[in-house]
Amino acid sequence: MVCAGSLPDARNLVSRARQEAANFAYSYGYNCPVDHVARRLANLAQLATQEAAMRPLAVSATIIGFDEEYKAPQLHRVDPAGFYTGYYGVASGSKATEAMAALEKLQDPETKMFGESLEAVVKAGLSVMQKTLGQRIAADEVEIAYVDAKGEFTRLDLANVARLLEAMDRE
Repeated sequence: MVCAGSLPDARNLVSRARQEAANFAYSYGYNCPVDHVARRLANLAQLATQEAAMRPLAVSATIIGFDEEYKAPQLHRVDPAGFYTGYYGVASGSKATEAMAALEKLQDPETKMFGESLEAVVKAGLSVMQKTLGQRIAADEVEIAYVDAKGEFTRLDLANVARLLEAMDRE
């Protein structure tokens, strides 16, 4: 889960997501699907917009995980108003609109993919970030992680991120 917004609200949202996933696993005996966690968090966020005694959380969350039912990675975003939806690629933060427009231009309309390989997808994401921010990104300023087809979560180390950025500079 990646959050953009208020840090205390992000901690609260992550804690709630863990609680929802644990309750689901306890009740049903298998891991909680990603879309279920997103739906529950969105319902709670939407409820906070209706209750006068509750302050809406000032955070949007991007949730990624492997869905055992679909046998594929899933990506969802939940916003503070309680809207959630699945994506092939998503951006959050102050320049999310510009980044989403750039992602849509890179996406193949037929396959909904951003590239044939993991490296191509990561490079596409990094190029969108650099274009949107209008500056070169240093390897220590970005974290890259992915969920593969086996459901394994992997975070790229600093050396691999630097290698990808250098390869982009040469192209």
